[in-house]
Amino acid sequence: MQSERKELTGRIEDLARRVESARYLLPEEQRRDWLKGLDALRQRLAETGEPLLHVGLLGGTGVGKSTLINALAGETISSVSDRRPHTDRIIVYRHADALPPADSPPFLLGEPQRTHRNEQIRHLTVYDFPDFDSLVTEHRQRVLGFLDRLDLIVWISSPEKYGDLPFYETLKSCDKHQENMVFVMNKIDKITSPDAAPQEVSRLIGDFSLKLKDAGIRAPRIYQFSARQGTNPQAAPCLRDDFLRFRESLFRQRKHKEILAIKAANIAVELDSLHNRVQGLCARLGLLRAPLEPVLASVRGRLQALSGKALQPVLDRFFTDRTLALLHRSWLARQEAVAPVGLLCRLWKGPENPGPGKDERPGWESAPDPDDERLGSLKQELSIPVDRLATLLYRFELTEAAEAFKDVGREWELEVESIRRAGSERFSLLAEALSSSGSPGIGGRLRRMVQRLWLSLPLFLLLVALAGPERIEAFAEQPGVADALRMGLQIVLSLFRPDGLVALIAFILIEILLSLWLAHREVREAGRTIDKLRGKFTRQLAQEAESKLQARLRQIEAMAGDLLQEVEAFSRDGRGEEAA
Repeated sequence: MQSERKELTGRIEDLARRVESARYLLPEEQRRDWLKGLDALRQRLAETGEPLLHVGLLGGTGVGKSTLINALAGETISSVSDRRPHTDRIIVYRHADALPPADSPPFLLGEPQRTHRNEQIRHLTVYDFPDFDSLVTEHRQRVLGFLDRLDLIVWISSPEKYGDLPFYETLKSCDKHQENMVFVMNKIDKITSPDAAPQEVSRLIGDFSLKLKDAGIRAPRIYQFSARQGTNPQAAPCLRDDFLRFRESLFRQRKHKEILAIKAANIAVELDSLHNRVQGLCARLGLLRAPLEPVLASVRGRLQALSGKALQPVLDRFFTDRTLALLHRSWLARQEAVAPVGLLCRLWKGPENPGPGKDERPGWESAPDPDDERLGSLKQELSIPVDRLATLLYRFELTEAAEAFKDVGREWELEVESIRRAGSERFSLLAEALSSSGSPGIGGRLRRMVQRLWLSLPLFLLLVALAGPERIEAFAEQPGVADALRMGLQIVLSLFRPDGLVALIAFILIEILLSLWLAHREVREAGRTIDKLRGKFTRQLAQEAESKLQARLRQIEAMAGDLLQEVEAFSRDGRGEEAA
């Protein structure tokens, strides 16, 4: 017996290890239930040393359970009623010095409990269960959950109830060793003249036996009697003899070793039931690796190929016409070009809103909508492998694992949203820096000086043309105030002559052309500067997006690896390892 308990302890610990590690493989509620059941088995195994047997009487409405327990006790223990029971609690019949299982839910046991001082049945505690076909679903599960605490079960039926489906459904849900289950066909006296028709009783028991075998009971032990007549010495032998044999079998004194064997057999059956469910899950999970590997390979391939350059075009789409126009205006406004050039630059900036056919979607300047389709390709970098993984895991009924991968996908969508917000915030800072007031520095002052030189050159040529080369040359040889006044007067008078007007018009045209050329240079310089800022902006943002995406892809790869390791650990049978 010691070796058997050691083997059962090893099996319980092996299953507990496998179930405890199956965080991806089992729904959390089921995992807790299995661990709770294993803890209960561990506790029951530790208590197998107590020389006390717990016996339960189960049956449907009107099969005579209360009559039977009263007949067994020789006194009224349970009220008898042909109607549906007026209680949903379990009636306990025990020796005064014996106690029910320590962890018995008090709301399930009727009070006060019935006790006795009969030393011949000191080793038995009998439980009269409510009719299982009359309980509401929630309470029915609680009551039937108490079956795990029983060592022996007496299944009671009657000629009019033995074919009821709930009887066999409850029987199939009970994990007990078949040798620890006894079947009673009560109310044999309901059959008309059983002495005159023994073939009718034989046919009834034969049909009952076949139904039990169909329910999985290989060799059912069936007693047939009438509990009402079981203790009546005047009753027909066919009504009471089997009752006396049943009572003797139930009440006989058992050796301690036999009691331990009964308890251990039940624990072994329950362990086998859980082990079979675990092995069934293992068989299904064994088929997971083949379809999972290609998905993992695609994740690894994407991780290797990923770079900021691949993500940059996605983020660059948010530099719309409106976005670029805002940056150009901000940059040109800060350059403080000389008057005609600055005026032309401001005219050159274009309309406030893009014209027909232009891209009117918002860009970084207005915090694009989170559902903007331009972000779709960025989200799909992770949503596609996540959806493939989740679909595969749902197919294998691994809901916990599928939801874990889905959570990663949802977290990535939130990170894409943070990238969108970061882009808008950085753009506002960039535009603010470009449009801030103040001197643009030495480079700006030098640029304005060059612009003034270019614009002053036509004016010098105009003065030479109006004054005449000879007067300019004479003034250069003998400068004086009188000569300067005469040259100035000559310039003014020349403006009223045809050749002077032509020179003035030429001057104005040259100034306009020079201003246009200088403004074009300013705009072109603005374009080059904005392109550099745009490239730097998107590169930095793409690198951050790449870093976040790589972290999520590595997380998926690690989770999938953990899942496969968990499948392998869960599928490793401790008994098989010991045998090896």
